[in-house]
Amino acid sequence: MLSKQKLKENLINFFSRQEELSEKARSDADIFCGLTNILNKLAVIKLNGGLGTTMGCTKAKSLIEVREGYSFMDLAVLEHQKMCETFGVDTPLYLMNSFYTDDDTKAYLAEKGYNKVKTFVQSKCPRLDAGTNLPIEDDTQQWGDDAFQIVQLMIDQNVDYVMECTQKTHVDVKGGTLIEINNQMMHLEMPQVPPENLPDFCSTKVFKIFNTNNIWVNLNAVKKLLPDIKSEIIVNKKNVRGHLLSLRSSLCDLDRETFKIHHNHEMGVPPVISLDASIYTSVDEVDKRFPHSLIMKHCTEFNVVGDVHFGKNIQLTGKVTVESKSEKPATVPDNTVLKDENFIAKMFEKSE
Repeated sequence: MLSKQKLKENLINFFSRQEELSEKARSDADIFCGLTNILNKLAVIKLNGGLGTTMGCTKAKSLIEVREGYSFMDLAVLEHQKMCETFGVDTPLYLMNSFYTDDDTKAYLAEKGYNKVKTFVQSKCPRLDAGTNLPIEDDTQQWGDDAFQIVQLMIDQNVDYVMECTQKTHVDVKGGTLIEINNQMMHLEMPQVPPENLPDFCSTKVFKIFNTNNIWVNLNAVKKLLPDIKSEIIVNKKNVRGHLLSLRSSLCDLDRETFKIHHNHEMGVPPVISLDASIYTSVDEVDKRFPHSLIMKHCTEFNVVGDVHFGKNIQLTGKVTVESKSEKPATVPDNTVLKDENFIAKMFEKSE
């Protein structure tokens, strides 16, 4: 048993600790209220104009399944709902659809019961012919597909426009960046760069940051400037990339509490993934050849040449190239471990 003196000391320590915790709770409550006030001044708009034609899709590419049964749309909406639930706010979420994603998106939102999500259609710009720069006229013409600290900064310092940028890596060489001309900060995209300057644009030494496409604006300021805003047409030629494969691999984990995807690449930056453009022409073609998640936490570069199907528990380390030299489909067997090598995949063996 504790002596009276020891019991007294423990009680004094206990109650002093409660006072300390109460003070912290009051401080946390003040912070919580501050965040709530910020969120009540915020509206979220997510671009949802991509039809996904370059990935072989006939609907909004936000409806593509990322992992574990969730689409990009699911994760965006559920993450937003979780934030509102946590802070007890009703911050509106808007989806800016394009002409051809609007119907699919509305149907999906209704099917999933995402009743609070609002939508509107972006301004319609016709597709242009790359050779003539003239609008394409046909019967199937489609229109162009295309934190709290930040909000507090905008409020406290009366900032009307914020662009989120991050460190540029070899994976992001084509992403937009910032330049300064005549003491004015400007946004620069790859299609605007003269061919002779492309190596500098893609360099991670010349341009060390790139635009994440997360933009914060004061809508009142935009309204005032709208009559004087001028914009240019930027030619954007798209290519299918391996980002979806990366999101489905061991490089990422899905937090089912917050519905956020966490990157856990142990090499510091994600690997460069290159899939044979003549084979991996759509999401369906990728799904067919990669039915299982890849293990690639220590992978720096992954290239696939030819028609190759991948089995279960494939582990990639370092720089790996997998190639099929046959015109017929080849396979990488289950439990294959590849480390810094060029692997020649063999043809499918026919079962007897």
